[in-house]
Amino acid sequence: PIGYLKAPDNHNKLIVDVETAWIVKRIFELANAGMGMHKIATQFRREQVPCPSWWLHSRGEKDYSKRFENPENKV
Repeated sequence: PIGYLKAPDNHNKLIVDVETAWIVKRIFELANAGMGMHKIATQFRREQVPCPSWWLHSRGEKDYSKRFENPENKV
């Protein structure tokens, strides 16, 4: 999830991602101020805040939206 990374020594544990934690904090600030999900997303688009898939690609990680393209993963 955005704002977190898998711990290098234990992939079942999440640690705070200092590079993206500000996004999570901002989401909570806006929600606390009364903004709903749609308005927060619109605000982030205006501010050109990168989406989670951008962060994945910037780090060379897999895009999880493609995980079901592999026939072995289909239900």
